[in-house]
Amino acid sequence: MYSTPNSNRYKVIDVASNELHTFRLYQTNCGATCDFGLLLQKEIDTPLGFRFVKEVWSMSSAYEAELLITPDRVQVFYEGAVVANLETNI
Repeated sequence: MYSTPNSNRYKVIDVASNELHTFRLYQTNCGATCDFGLLLQKEIDTPLGFRFVKEVWSMSSAYEAELLITPDRVQVFYEGAVVANLETNI
């Protein structure tokens, strides 16, 4: 299990939800020694205030992207092209 990013190394750049799932796309920044990247996580908020999180996709050397969600798929678009096409029940 991956804890939700909460430092200045992670920035939420897009969020997509359907009836059952929430996906958050983060821009990662590990500092001066490496390039920006993207991290997609499936996240479930609980009534008790904590969150279940699963890392489902990542890409290095990328800065901005967008999410599109349907009832059964989530897609990541980078520079106008689909770079990830995942089932939402992963």
